[in-house]
Amino acid sequence: MVIGTDVSKWQRDIDWHVMRAAGARFVFIKATQGLFEDPKFREFWQGSRGKLLRGAYHFWQPGVPAMRQAETFFEAVSSTGDLGELPPVLDLEKGPVTWPEVVVFAQAVETRFRRPPILYSRPAFLDSLGDPPKIILDLDLWVAHYTDAPEPVLPRAWKETRRTWRLWQYTNQGDGKKYGVGSGLVDLNRFNGDLAALLRWAFQGREWKAIAWLCELQSTTPELVLVKGEKWQVKASALRVRKGPGLNYDAIGLLHRGDVIGVGDKVQADGYTWGRIVDGKFVGGYTALEFCEKMEG
Repeated sequence: MVIGTDVSKWQRDIDWHVMRAAGARFVFIKATQGLFEDPKFREFWQGSRGKLLRGAYHFWQPGVPAMRQAETFFEAVSSTGDLGELPPVLDLEKGPVTWPEVVVFAQAVETRFRRPPILYSRPAFLDSLGDPPKIILDLDLWVAHYTDAPEPVLPRAWKETRRTWRLWQYTNQGDGKKYGVGSGLVDLNRFNGDLAALLRWAFQGREWKAIAWLCELQSTTPELVLVKGEKWQVKASALRVRKGPGLNYDAIGLLHRGDVIGVGDKVQADGYTWGRIVDGKFVGGYTALEFCEKMEG
């Protein structure tokens, strides 16, 4: 798994070269809370550019309309002229809040960033909100669970629908000095996959040379080859592509006999092997490989 950090004004000053040398490959930077911008956001956003994969996060403020919070978030990030490499994040820690409010925020953010947000929270907090709608379950989950266990605890609804986590904040006790931050401690996170999977997720459908430049991978050709994935050819007359690995996820398109796709990660779910599409049509979606044939060479 790949290690990353998340930071805000509380980290004070950051040496991004030290953070990268310590092994971090991505960072999420607090952009806004409610209707206010984090005072360190612009400095951190520009300073980390070209050194780590970056995503911006918004801290939910109860009592403030969801649409206004989404607009504030987007304005802060877009005004830098750079939306980052990773999806935007909704940091959901404080209530009261309802799922309809979260849906309004998520849809507004997706419309503006042209990418659905990640949902960050603790399992117990999400459980306290009751059963989430499917549009929320389909978001990538960044779960906060501080433990030495090999996997985090998931919110009840995610477990019941056999979904998993994309990111895991596994400690808030990271060594600040080691990671180049001015505070004594820093949050540490794991990405659910290897570096090649992180790159595919970050740069869906984008020019792979930009990936190589950003992460300094020009000399590690095996990882760059993985960005294109294994080649598979569709054998069924029509084959659905879904937003995630399983029958519970919405269909986002159809492949047809003879179509060739690049496949990266593979996940077992609902009796099928789901391949994540990294090249060809519907990049970022999943399809059942039982209806495809792996191509040689």
